[in-house]
Amino acid sequence: MKKSMITRMSCVLALAVGLAVGCDDGEAETDSGVVADTGVDPGDSGTGDDDSGVDTDSGVDPGDSGVDPGDSGVADSGMGGGAAHCEATDLILEEIDPGTSITIFNPTGSAIDTSSGYVLCQRPSYPALASLEAGVTIAAGDRHTFPWPSAFGDTDAGGEVALYSSGAFGSAAAQIDFVCWGSGHSPSRKSVAEMDGDWSGDCAGAITGDSLRRIADTAGAGAADYDPTGATAALTCP
Repeated sequence: MKKSMITRMSCVLALAVGLAVGCDDGEAETDSGVVADTGVDPGDSGTGDDDSGVDTDSGVDPGDSGVDPGDSGVADSGMGGGAAHCEATDLILEEIDPGTSITIFNPTGSAIDTSSGYVLCQRPSYPALASLEAGVTIAAGDRHTFPWPSAFGDTDAGGEVALYSSGAFGSAAAQIDFVCWGSGHSPSRKSVAEMDGDWSGDCAGAITGDSLRRIADTAGAGAADYDPTGATAALTCP
């Protein structure tokens, strides 16, 4: 009987030992040997959480066209401000009142000393501005009215006035402004003005009002750019 009991106890002990060490099949208790992580983030499609793989940035600032909206791309040595007459880089003829006066406007950003070589031309007369009135400096965006040269014979019915930066009267570069009206003037400097686009086409109409005036926001290069009634507003630049 004792022997039978001992035998049963041995079997129980053997069974217990077998459970502890003899039944290990080489795997962890709760580990099948396969890693539960596939290597892919379950919240990641593989192309980026919200990225299709294509950069959504075009490389261009959506608020920037690449061009300064206030810049035409052409260097401006005048005062600017959008008006065509303000783009001039030297003095311009603003108003002609035959027999009385000639008004000259400064559209640039700097004061200009009119005694430094400026000459009016109505062939064959060539009076310097300084001879009409000495010591005149025209401030930026301002004007000065000179007396009508005594040697100029043109009238409201027809004539021309050219403004030069020097006495090189046959040079288109030296001629900085030109205007003719009515029947024009002979001999004329109109052909010089046409060389570089200072004038094109027929002269402006004969003067029917107080004067011939340059119209604001024009290039001053043709008949349509002048008012022969003299009623148009004075030129201004910022």
